[in-house]
Amino acid sequence: MRCDRKTVYKNSAKVVIKSPQNRLQKLRKTINNTISYSFTMQDNIPEEVGNRYRQRVIDKRISDLLGMFGGLYIAGPKWCGKSWTGMHHSNSVLFVGDKDAAALAEVDPKLALAGERPRLIDEWQDVPKLWDVARRTIDLSSEKGMFIFTGSVTPPKKATLHTGTGRFARIRMRPMSLFESGDSSGAVSLSDLFSGKKITNTRSQMDYREAVRLMCRGGWPAALGKDGNAAMEIPVMYMASVTNSDFSEVDGRKRSMTKMKLLLRSIARNSAGLPTARTMIGDITEEGMPPSESALRNYMEVIKKVFLIEEQEAWMPSLRSKTRLRTSPKIHFADPSLAAAVLKASPEVLIRNVRTAGQFFESLCYRDMSIYASALGGNVYHYRDESGLEIDEIIELDDGRWGAAEVKLGTSEIDEAAKNLLSLRDAVSKDMPEPSFLAVLSATSGMANTPPGMPARVSPIAMLTRTTRGWMSTARPMSSGCPTCTSTSSTTTNTPSMISALIHPSVASTTSTPTPPATSAPSIGTNAHTNVRAMIATHRLLPRSTAPSPTPKASIAATATAALT
Repeated sequence: MRCDRKTVYKNSAKVVIKSPQNRLQKLRKTINNTISYSFTMQDNIPEEVGNRYRQRVIDKRISDLLGMFGGLYIAGPKWCGKSWTGMHHSNSVLFVGDKDAAALAEVDPKLALAGERPRLIDEWQDVPKLWDVARRTIDLSSEKGMFIFTGSVTPPKKATLHTGTGRFARIRMRPMSLFESGDSSGAVSLSDLFSGKKITNTRSQMDYREAVRLMCRGGWPAALGKDGNAAMEIPVMYMASVTNSDFSEVDGRKRSMTKMKLLLRSIARNSAGLPTARTMIGDITEEGMPPSESALRNYMEVIKKVFLIEEQEAWMPSLRSKTRLRTSPKIHFADPSLAAAVLKASPEVLIRNVRTAGQFFESLCYRDMSIYASALGGNVYHYRDESGLEIDEIIELDDGRWGAAEVKLGTSEIDEAAKNLLSLRDAVSKDMPEPSFLAVLSATSGMANTPPGMPARVSPIAMLTRTTRGWMSTARPMSSGCPTCTSTSSTTTNTPSMISALIHPSVASTTSTPTPPATSAPSIGTNAHTNVRAMIATHRLLPRSTAPSPTPKASIAATATAALT
């Protein structure tokens, strides 16, 4: 059969009609080019990544899961580093987002999955049939760690025939925590808190202005090393990209972008809150665009399927508990910088709006604590009961251990936070074991410590990490040019670098006497720990006779500058 084009004229216009044979030849040519392209990539890309990769807390968890399951699915928002992390753990890669690679996957998914293992299939949702073919491949083999799938959009349920249960492990990836971006020293370890260890006095240099800047910059890998204005543009461009294209990728349906943008503004205004459907509909109605509740649920599902928001589920201490709990989830953007971008809140604007900054700070703490907790096999919940008692974060591990943390932007509410933590402990004492720790997390606390007689540790968020030991051993060595690889020989610094806190735990646990903060430190709440000790004595944690005497003012100033998570 001849494969030539047929030229006809219609209304005096020249029209070229390609025969089916020609289209088939073109497809074959595309496939041949793709095969060559794919097999050229699979050896080079991971090796290049090995020299430039910035380690993530999730790395250890990924290594563990690859040793237990045939496949691993890493889901999360775009631009958070899924592709680089997947390549770091793989030996070959197929970028399904590439047009030629997608054509290969559509025509011959088995060939697309062929390659040295673990094989990364990046943005697999563009060709959902790859999931079922990979599942069958795993079924026919007892091999572990065969495939790593990454995705930033949840495909429709009808797109795949099987959930992959028992074959694929699933893990959520988030933007970088402060520790991963190099903005946290890592001197305070979540794993140590669960082990009951006290926080050694260690200084943090973060202040309110710096905390606001980090909220607006976000944890995007692309923002690292950029100057202020360039870094702030990344979340703005992210939201523009999502609203212009990503929502339609979920199910192919067109939606009102006006309503979607108004809904995103409502979510941003209620960050770290418990907004009801009526509240969000009211926010949109104010602009003259009221949706129905069913339409609102549909829009919310689409937003969740592109991993733009996270729901912080309510903690259920015991199924037998008679206490009535509020079970609605809190809503957070995947990164607080997205909420700031939606509201067009620059650092200069946000720094003057303390209430909104406090909401965004709680979302930042939830992001970071979720990253650290997931690496330990845990989850982060919130608590609220019928009496109105509310705790910002409950961290519960798979082995049943749990801890609680209150998030406070400044120091003036330390007393109230400690009281709430004690009330929670008493409220669940009949149904749950004692908490491993109670903590106050703050942005402007200049000191991480365990004040005498205080049940709650105080830690700036800029000092927190998963653990001070071990997690680097599973990652490939980074080049000496990486900003997080700078080593230090000092063992007495009050602000250990991230890397020194990991490799040299003695740096993080230095016993040197901390230098009191400058006289410009906030004066509000400087009697916080004195009041807390008196309160603790009344709760029988300490006999009144052994309650510590009031701390000298100079010492109080050194310890009462609040905590971040």
